[in-house]
Amino acid sequence: MRRAIAYCQWKARYWENAETPKENCTTQEEFVLYEGVRAYTRHQADYERRRASQWEDEWRAIRERAAFVLTSQLSQTGPNILAAPALVVELELDYDDSMENEEIGEP
Repeated sequence: MRRAIAYCQWKARYWENAETPKENCTTQEEFVLYEGVRAYTRHQADYERRRASQWEDEWRAIRERAAFVLTSQLSQTGPNILAAPALVVELELDYDDSMENEEIGEP
């Protein structure tokens, strides 16, 4: 998940840098096109930043647990192993049964 979050952050920077300079516009049509492209790139950059932030929030507990296990439990052996505290994670399931019905020949 770390890589997915890093990708979203990279993609946001990509969209921020994708704007062309306003000085390149020599006609009204080019300026109108520039404004549209600028709005689109800003929208895409904002979308990627929000998605990275959302994933960071949703996966924080799991990432902290993984860090705990990697730093404390794997280096210990025998009866001295620290028990990890219970972790409750809420999952949002998107189940679309329309695909299932189509696969078995139902409309």
